[in-house]
Amino acid sequence: MTMKSHSRPDNGYCKDNYCKLGAEVMVSKSKRKMETLTIVKDPPQNTITREIRQFSTSNKHPQYSKAFNVGGWDWKLKVFPQHIGAQQGKFLSVYLQAQGLRPRIKMYVKAKLRALNKNRTNDKEKTVSGWLSDENYNCGRSDFMPWGDLEKPNGGFVNNKELAFVVEILVISNVQRRDESI
Repeated sequence: MTMKSHSRPDNGYCKDNYCKLGAEVMVSKSKRKMETLTIVKDPPQNTITREIRQFSTSNKHPQYSKAFNVGGWDWKLKVFPQHIGAQQGKFLSVYLQAQGLRPRIKMYVKAKLRALNKNRTNDKEKTVSGWLSDENYNCGRSDFMPWGDLEKPNGGFVNNKELAFVVEILVISNVQRRDESI
């Protein structure tokens, strides 16, 4: 608009040499997405022994250990007979489960899982690893050990209705995502 057009009284912008102007100001808050990856090898107190109490080879449903904390995260062991495929029921499946992972958080874990035998030379050990999230919160092996090893009389794995494991967390990491104002 020209100054001449603005100053004409019949246009209604100025009255008695007075002009009131308004402005609409829009502020856009800019944010950026940030990710921080933290990797810890051999976190403090990374070796835990856990028992599956009242373990029964006749129970075909998952059985769990009590929760334990390593690296600031809560974990459980989940064991059950293998449910799928041609080898169904022939192996013990063992999984390390992260507890309480929040949405948008991912974590990498690498761990040794060892089923304890009365005769330590017969222990069964596997290394497991994987990226965990709130949707996929466990890693392990569906073929951890032959199911028949558990059912052998005096096989040494099930003692007083307990199946014992040593869990050693070798590597733990997590990716934290956040929005940051700029």
